[in-house]
Amino acid sequence: SRYYQDFRYPLVRAALQCLKWKGDGTQLGAFVDPPLAPAVASRIAKDLVDWGLVKVDSDGVHRVTDTFVEPPATMHEQVRALNRTWITQGAEAIARFPSNRRHVSTILLTVSESTRREVARRIDRFRQDVFELLRADQKADQVLQLSIQYFPRSRAKESL
Repeated sequence: SRYYQDFRYPLVRAALQCLKWKGDGTQLGAFVDPPLAPAVASRIAKDLVDWGLVKVDSDGVHRVTDTFVEPPATMHEQVRALNRTWITQGAEAIARFPSNRRHVSTILLTVSESTRREVARRIDRFRQDVFELLRADQKADQVLQLSIQYFPRSRAKESL
């Protein structure tokens, strides 16, 4: 459960998918954003190995054991907290990164219930399309965060 309680674990795990990392905490800590102290980066990587999410090959390179990690249903609250952290970090990206290094946009939609459901279906399909692209990408060299936010900003008229 510690993996889902601290955003740095998934971040380091994703970084290990990009690097041919052999244990240099300085390199790993400097690669991620926000940066981590070398000892922290190394400890997190060791925990990931201990938990079976990362393995160390015979050449000393740390490699993730699975491209994607799905949380068990019992981790619902931890995943919600992790998502809150990532969404907050996404909001901070507006100030931290120039527009050519990030994309943040918001639109307010006025929709019927049937269109709301169709938008939700298309977001799900988009998410699956992104996963297909990631599975095919054999040359990852950076970690990005993609947040899709879609939630009510009003009550339905019939509830008034």
